[in-house]
Amino acid sequence: MIVLWAILAFALLALVLGAQRLLRLGRRDSATLVDLEALFDSDTERHAHIGRVLGPEDFDFLAHSRYGSNLIGRLRARRTRTMAQYLKQIAEEFDSLMAIGALFAAAPTAQAERFAKRLARQRLRFMLLFARVWIKTYANHLFRWPVEMGRLTEQVRALRYDADRILHALTPADLGALLSVLRNS
Repeated sequence: MIVLWAILAFALLALVLGAQRLLRLGRRDSATLVDLEALFDSDTERHAHIGRVLGPEDFDFLAHSRYGSNLIGRLRARRTRTMAQYLKQIAEEFDSLMAIGALFAAAPTAQAERFAKRLARQRLRFMLLFARVWIKTYANHLFRWPVEMGRLTEQVRALRYDADRILHALTPADLGALLSVLRNS
């Protein structure tokens, strides 16, 4: 019975902390130069190794070694913290791209292509995937669920692609409208 209460308490804590983080995703008011640099960062494979952080291979290896059973708990805790840092970086990158996308959405060309609607859908998809990965990351300590980052990083890549496509479609009139938005903010 105590284990059930502990699991329920953990789940409630995870939901509260996750909801708090989700509410902050993509909510920045204005874009900065650093955000624009995130748009032009072409290294799309930099997150490819993240899934291995909590992968079972190293834990299985330690389970069969002489002193491994003593190290597994510490290694899992450290890797959970590392994974949380990766998730924070991915969320910051998404926030940067979302801020740029929100700026571009004010342009007439972007409005004609319903870019803001696409941004809202991408934000919702990212938030749901982020919540799932975040819960699996912390629940991995108890349940050893596999954490798959591929779909989450694909959402960041898709947002970068859409923002870049809109940037290249902007006309001089669009740029003038964006400058007026920037001056008024």
